[in-house]
Amino acid sequence: GINAEYGGAREETRPRVHCVPKEKVWSLDKEAQAQENCVWKACSAGQYLDQQSGCQDCPADQWSVGGTTTSCMRCPDGKGVNTGQGTSEVACLWKSCSAGQYL
Repeated sequence: GINAEYGGAREETRPRVHCVPKEKVWSLDKEAQAQENCVWKACSAGQYLDQQSGCQDCPADQWSVGGTTTSCMRCPDGKGVNTGQGTSEVACLWKSCSAGQYL
């Protein structure tokens, strides 16, 4: 169809295919014409990218800065964070000591 007139020339547009699932977007370096040109949206901090199902929360005691990283990093020994809350290594806090222990 006709998209716009610009300087007397007409610009043709191609039918747009929608990415499925909705958590995917068009790759910036590909033309938006086929599902294989869709990529997962960047994940939030505290998440990792699973290529099959999209963004997933990092497990307890692990962290991630998000983006397109495909795994989470473990908190240092003795430190932890709740599931999906590990947005950086700094988010890993000292775990509570058991009875009779101290830091």
